[in-house]
Amino acid sequence: MRFVNAYLGNGADTIDALTKVFAGDRGKLRYFAEQVRHVNDQVRGIVTALFPRYRFLNDSITWRMTETVNENLHVDVYNDDLPDHHLRLFVNLDVVPRIWHTSHRLDYLLAHRLCLLDREFVRTATPGRICHQLNFSTFGGFEQAGRDGYPRHIAFFEPGEVWLVDSRKVSHQIFYGRKALSTEFAVDPATMQDPSLHYFAIVEHHRARLLGKGAGSDSACSAVN
Repeated sequence: MRFVNAYLGNGADTIDALTKVFAGDRGKLRYFAEQVRHVNDQVRGIVTALFPRYRFLNDSITWRMTETVNENLHVDVYNDDLPDHHLRLFVNLDVVPRIWHTSHRLDYLLAHRLCLLDREFVRTATPGRICHQLNFSTFGGFEQAGRDGYPRHIAFFEPGEVWLVDSRKVSHQIFYGRKALSTEFAVDPATMQDPSLHYFAIVEHHRARLLGKGAGSDSACSAVN
């Protein structure tokens, strides 16, 4: 939706959308862009009202119009470690339910699966790299989608429904969906009610336990799901 902020311009995204989607009708394109802005403003207003103590650093709002089927189970990781707190809000824009599966939280995965990783890697890796490797060692990636053997909750999000999640801390899988609003809000961790729930802090707690730097370091590696 990059053309929305310049719907009357001559950029490639605008011209492509104008031609392929709106049959050259600039009025329809203008109306669509205005509605997108209106919805985006409502989303920002909802988040601000729900979390008045948060100091938001930036946001990203994406209109996902491509079908997703049987994504792999995972916690979200990024190319760089992101020190901000993470808030995500989703809206089902389709006329049929969007189906998610959720499984273990990051805290559980670290408690029971961190011991599967190489000790030197655990000692030296950043929290983000640890979560990235934990994804693959636990869930197996796309080739194991639906065959990882982990328990799941199934959620059917009806048309127009809104849900929030910190996707870095809850393992999830988009089982089926076609159209959705996907948002990411970066929050100053200092404004969290409990900063110990930041994913950096969760990883560091379990790193210390595994490496013998804190209470409970003798906990055994779990082999059960």
